Amino acid sequence: MNRPDAWFQGSTNLLQRLRMHLERDIENVLVDNVSSLGYPDAVAIRNVNLVPRTGRADVILLPREGLHRLVVIEVKRADAPQAAADVVGQLMKYYSQALTLGIDGLERLREYGEANPEEATGTNRTTPNSVFDEAKNREARERKLREGRALHPKEVALFIALNGKPQDVLKQIITVLDVHHALPIGVIRIDDDSVRVLAGADVTSKMR
Repeated sequence: MNRPDAWFQGSTNLLQRLRMHLERDIENVLVDNVSSLGYPDAVAIRNVNLVPRTGRADVILLPREGLHRLVVIEVKRADAPQAAADVVGQLMKYYSQALTLGIDGLERLREYGEANPEEATGTNRTTPNSVFDEAKNREARERKLREGRALHPKEVALFIALNGKPQDVLKQIITVLDVHHALPIGVIRIDDDSVRVLAGADVTSKMR
């Protein structure tokens, strides 16, 4: 006899897989449309451990030129409960991690993405082990990412990618962080074949 809780667990796992599939679809659009995001020369990498054992950024972009040396994008379905406060918390974690990285380490990461585009934009996790295979151990590989001048906060751009209209609470949080803390978070809205990018307080005024 099947247990009801086993059926519930199976249903939950199915929903998680469907949710992951939808978020991967959003990621696919991002890595295939880097130019539409305002970074035409950037290398895209998915599922990146910026700092080991602290979670994975969904997509990062590594521009060759311009103010931003690192772009971090967190992907969520627009109707997901996590598409508001939780996703901003995740971005703040990745932002703090990014500020421990070095310019030389990021350049090596970009070179890895250029040399291995299919692997870099695939769904498997990208770690320092993938990039710095010449280093002797995990600690040495992690140090490689910190080599060079430390990133300046203004060299890091943060975005949330959604497949629809952002929730009101998300727009409010983004506006407060931009206006009162000078920390802009952009929103990338993907609707069918359309990709729209807004930053900071513009999210509230323009993204209806």
